[in-house]
Amino acid sequence: MKDKVLFVDDEERLLNAIQRRFQGQLNLETAVGGAQGLERIQAHGPYAVVVTDMRMPGMDGLQFIEQARKIAKHTVFVMLTGNQDLTTAVDAVNRGQVFRFLTKPCPAEKLMETVKAAIKQYDLVVGRHDLLNNTFCGSVKLLCEVLELAHPEELGRTQEVQRILDRIVRHLHLGVHWEFKVAARLANVGLVVVSASGDETEEELLRERATAAARLVHHIPRLENVAEIIRCYPDSSGQFPDITDRGETLVTCGATLLRVANELHAAYAAQMPANSAVARLRNRLPDLPAEVAQAARRVLLELQEEVRQSREVEVPIDNLQEGMVLADHLVRLDGTRILSRGTALSSMFIDRIRRLAAQGKLGTSIRIMEVEREPADELSRPVVGTSGEPSLTAASHANA
Repeated sequence: MKDKVLFVDDEERLLNAIQRRFQGQLNLETAVGGAQGLERIQAHGPYAVVVTDMRMPGMDGLQFIEQARKIAKHTVFVMLTGNQDLTTAVDAVNRGQVFRFLTKPCPAEKLMETVKAAIKQYDLVVGRHDLLNNTFCGSVKLLCEVLELAHPEELGRTQEVQRILDRIVRHLHLGVHWEFKVAARLANVGLVVVSASGDETEEELLRERATAAARLVHHIPRLENVAEIIRCYPDSSGQFPDITDRGETLVTCGATLLRVANELHAAYAAQMPANSAVARLRNRLPDLPAEVAQAARRVLLELQEEVRQSREVEVPIDNLQEGMVLADHLVRLDGTRILSRGTALSSMFIDRIRRLAAQGKLGTSIRIMEVEREPADELSRPVVGTSGEPSLTAASHANA
């Protein structure tokens, strides 16, 4: 009886009777009225099933469910009421999205049968959520690790591009669009399958790698828009329509943001003045709106200010910690570059650095940049929201 059930009613006598009737059969709790029900959900949730009365003073059942859904996204709701009005039933289903609508008096056997069915529904919803969450997160993490193992020197640039894109999004007050973060992180996986032959131009090579990355990403469920963002960004002209949650406008805006972030990173790496960088950006993306260009300029100025305020310190390899940022390219004693300047160290890379040092292929310390900055990887653990789409909310388990 791990799945908890909450009964909400304004009649305490009825709640006591339900408690006695189902004692030992359900992991059951009760709340007198909607306000106490919300308090219980907030303090003691999650509940698999909440059975609520419709007619309650102060807050009726529909109002209670609408508030409860904000803090109990996967809970299954059952409406139990003495009102047999058809309009009430329709509202319960449409507004409250209740699983079942029962009328009083309700036989104990029927109520028990309904609660068990609701628990089964809850387990299905949560199971699907966990499966999709793990599949999504695992697939993204796998692609990231493939890129990092095959081309670790690219990791620092990938992280910086993602940081820049995140900052532009914040300056534009665009809200959370997880597709942009994931696209920035996966845009370079095409490096794994497309090598430079020497015959193509830099633009042609970028386009080929973006197309290859889009093909790989497209195989992951729910990442169709991410794949399109990656495929389109090398040819973005800067168009930036009003963003809708899904579809063509999201792809167009995401492609523009990803290209702007890459262009801005190149300007930052070349120590280009902000005005010159923005002028070049607007020349290369002729349709770029002024507000996006201004956001890019502010981000570049922030990055340059961080460099001015930062200082480099020598850290013994044994003292390395996750999140430390390389101040210089990390190069083996034979001249082979391992990681690029600006890479935020993950536990995987720290282990690798220590193994190389133990083998005599590295020195005993590394130069680290001391600067206050946001976490290296805000890719975040994908969690499936109520819409069934992944949302990015917590610290990532993907390699930083």
